[in-house]
Amino acid sequence: MPIKINFKTLINCSSTYCSYYYLKNLVYLLVMKVTAKEMADAKIPLSARDYCAHLLIPLLKCRKDTYFAPWKCEHEKHAWDRCQYDE
Repeated sequence: MPIKINFKTLINCSSTYCSYYYLKNLVYLLVMKVTAKEMADAKIPLSARDYCAHLLIPLLKCRKDTYFAPWKCEHEKHAWDRCQYDE
Protein backbone atom coordinates (compact mmCIF):
# COMPACT_ATOMS: atom_id res chain seq x y z
CA MET A 1 0.00 0.00 0.00
CA PRO A 2 1.26 3.51 -0.71
CA ILE A 3 2.45 5.58 2.23
CA LYS A 4 1.35 9.23 2.41
CA ILE A 5 4.33 11.49 2.91
CA ASN A 6 5.36 15.09 2.68
CA PHE A 7 7.11 16.46 -0.41
CA LYS A 8 10.01 17.50 1.83
CA THR A 9 10.46 13.87 2.89
CA LEU A 10 10.58 12.75 -0.74
CA ILE A 11 13.60 14.91 -1.47
CA ASN A 12 15.64 12.84 1.00
CA CYS A 13 14.62 9.51 -0.58
CA SER A 14 17.79 7.78 -1.74
CA SER A 15 16.57 4.16 -1.97
CA THR A 16 17.08 2.30 -5.22
CA TYR A 17 13.49 1.09 -5.19
CA CYS A 18 11.82 4.47 -4.57
CA SER A 19 9.33 5.90 -7.00
CA TYR A 20 6.64 8.47 -6.64
CA TYR A 21 3.63 9.98 -8.33
CA TYR A 22 1.41 12.98 -7.67
CA LEU A 23 -2.30 12.80 -6.91
CA LYS A 24 -4.19 15.93 -5.85
CA ASN A 25 -1.05 17.54 -4.40
CA LEU A 26 -0.26 14.47 -2.30
CA VAL A 27 2.88 12.49 -2.82
CA TYR A 28 2.80 8.72 -2.44
CA LEU A 29 6.00 6.78 -1.90
CA LEU A 30 6.21 3.14 -2.94
CA VAL A 31 8.95 1.19 -1.20
CA MET A 32 9.95 -2.43 -1.70
CA LYS A 33 9.27 -4.46 1.46
CA VAL A 34 11.38 -7.45 0.42
CA THR A 35 14.93 -7.59 -0.87
CA ALA A 36 16.10 -8.99 -4.18
CA LYS A 37 17.68 -11.93 -2.35
CA GLU A 38 14.40 -12.78 -0.61
CA MET A 39 12.59 -12.72 -3.96
CA ALA A 40 15.26 -14.93 -5.54
CA ASP A 41 15.08 -17.38 -2.62
CA ALA A 42 11.28 -17.54 -3.00
CA LYS A 43 11.73 -18.18 -6.74
CA ILE A 44 9.49 -15.30 -7.77
CA PRO A 45 9.52 -14.80 -11.56
CA LEU A 46 11.25 -11.64 -12.78
CA SER A 47 7.97 -10.37 -14.21
CA ALA A 48 6.33 -10.47 -10.76
CA ARG A 49 9.09 -8.71 -8.81
CA ASP A 50 7.24 -5.48 -8.13
CA TYR A 51 5.93 -3.55 -5.13
CA CYS A 52 3.52 -6.39 -4.32
CA ALA A 53 6.16 -9.11 -4.06
CA HIS A 54 5.86 -9.14 -0.27
CA LEU A 55 2.31 -10.49 -0.72
CA LEU A 56 3.21 -12.90 -3.50
CA ILE A 57 5.70 -14.84 -1.34
CA PRO A 58 3.05 -16.10 1.15
CA LEU A 59 0.63 -16.74 -1.74
CA LEU A 60 3.09 -18.97 -3.56
CA LYS A 61 3.96 -20.76 -0.30
CA CYS A 62 0.26 -21.36 0.42
CA ARG A 63 -0.33 -22.68 -3.08
CA LYS A 64 2.62 -25.04 -2.79
CA ASP A 65 1.55 -26.31 0.66
CA THR A 66 -2.06 -26.93 -0.42
CA TYR A 67 -1.25 -28.47 -3.82
CA PHE A 68 -2.76 -25.48 -5.65
CA ALA A 69 -6.27 -25.88 -4.20
CA PRO A 70 -7.91 -22.57 -5.21
CA TRP A 71 -10.23 -22.29 -2.20
CA LYS A 72 -7.41 -22.65 0.37
CA CYS A 73 -5.50 -19.43 -0.42
CA GLU A 74 -8.33 -16.98 -1.05
CA HIS A 75 -7.16 -14.41 1.51
CA GLU A 76 -3.60 -14.31 0.17
CA LYS A 77 -4.84 -14.12 -3.43
CA HIS A 78 -7.25 -11.29 -2.62
CA ALA A 79 -4.53 -9.30 -0.81
CA TRP A 80 -2.12 -9.70 -3.73
CA ASP A 81 -4.80 -8.83 -6.32
CA ARG A 82 -5.75 -5.70 -4.35
CA CYS A 83 -2.12 -4.61 -4.19
CA GLN A 84 -1.75 -5.11 -7.94
CA TYR A 85 -4.90 -3.07 -8.55
CA ASP A 86 -3.75 -0.23 -6.27
CA GLU A 87 -0.30 -0.14 -7.80
